[in-house]
Amino acid sequence: MYIISMSVAVEAVRIHISRSASVGVGSLISSLMPTSLVGGPQPLHARQGREMQRYSQDGARLVAGCIPVRVSEVNGKVDVSVLMITSRGGKGLVFPKGGWEADETVEAAAARETVEEAGVRGALEDDMVGAFPFKSSKAARMHTAEQGRCVAHMFVMHVAEELPTWPEGAERKRIWCSAEKAVELCRHDWMRDALKTRPTRPVDKEHMMLSAIKAPCFAGQCLTNKKLHQRSATQKLRLAPCAAIQLDDLPYSLDALEPHMSKSTFEVHWGKHHRTYVNNLNNQIQGKDLESKSLEEIVKATWNGGSPSAEFNNAAQSWNHKFFWHSMKPGGGGEPSGELKSAIEKDFGSFEDFKKEFSTAGATQFGSGWAWLVKDGGKLKVIKTPNAETPLASGAGVPLLTMDVWEHAYYLDVQNRRPDYIKTFLGELVNWDAVAERFASA
Repeated sequence: MYIISMSVAVEAVRIHISRSASVGVGSLISSLMPTSLVGGPQPLHARQGREMQRYSQDGARLVAGCIPVRVSEVNGKVDVSVLMITSRGGKGLVFPKGGWEADETVEAAAARETVEEAGVRGALEDDMVGAFPFKSSKAARMHTAEQGRCVAHMFVMHVAEELPTWPEGAERKRIWCSAEKAVELCRHDWMRDALKTRPTRPVDKEHMMLSAIKAPCFAGQCLTNKKLHQRSATQKLRLAPCAAIQLDDLPYSLDALEPHMSKSTFEVHWGKHHRTYVNNLNNQIQGKDLESKSLEEIVKATWNGGSPSAEFNNAAQSWNHKFFWHSMKPGGGGEPSGELKSAIEKDFGSFEDFKKEFSTAGATQFGSGWAWLVKDGGKLKVIKTPNAETPLASGAGVPLLTMDVWEHAYYLDVQNRRPDYIKTFLGELVNWDAVAERFASA
């Protein structure tokens, strides 16, 4: 058997995908197909879209996945159990794998796809099993790879936990079997080759500390025990990297604020700008004490009394944008009510006077920045901040509402007409319910 480097793999000849099945396997696969879930929490969604998909220089789609295993040793005899999952079409058993995206390492992609497709999590062995070229008829049909060519980067995962629900749990079912049986049942030749490439080692669980794992690497979640990111020199095992700071999902769909804020704006603003701030921040804090802190703590720590450290801009922009998304909602705008409205009228004279002051702050912020409604010492105030600055760090007040006046927030919709954007923001988008909740807890 063979292990192929990426550069060689993308030039390698196509691997024939076996469509044959031994007698009795078909009926076994049919019995493994999942039935409709009844009750219980609905599975989380897997990543969607291929905007971040990685490709080789010659157009092959790069994917990542795992061979999930459990290894035990009894009386000197090593026993290896292998986890396989049913394919979506019910044509065989496969290993979890999927697209390797530009904002993640290959290990993180392999771990994420294994959680999404198989609903298991654990520790990856340091050494990749190999990079295996294969043909995907689906990729060819969807034109997501040159002539359907793909290269799969496969790892061995030592499974620590099986999740009761997972993103593709309604479409797939899990089966544990011996390594020998897995070779027999595996649908694809290249997966069979991956399974045969390297025997799996026993695991010293005292060094792995797998019992401390508490959360899967879903978007917006992170493994809670930082010790699990340390390598075990004895067993050469590591967890797939899970970024300390995550890009949270929007509180609504990309097109939910149309026609006032377009899907195209969100695809660029949230999908590219916000994502870049988060990715850059994770790169900056990797291996530092800041990596163990929350985003809010990082913003405050890196403000450094008004002399920001290098990490501040990406941290503050990550926090500001998250706060901004939740400051809007479908069917927003209008006026607040209750205690918040009374406080606005008391401190600004009227709601219309507040709107004028807030609009002026946004319109007169030179270049890039933010307009804010804050609560400072029991009084509501409007302030503006340049670039990434935020009252969360400066202490200018408790932030209640913000409006992004960086040009990328509105240019696709209204070009350089910032006053039109501000009018639309206040009239059609503000989430006064969220502002009221912040005001009540400030």
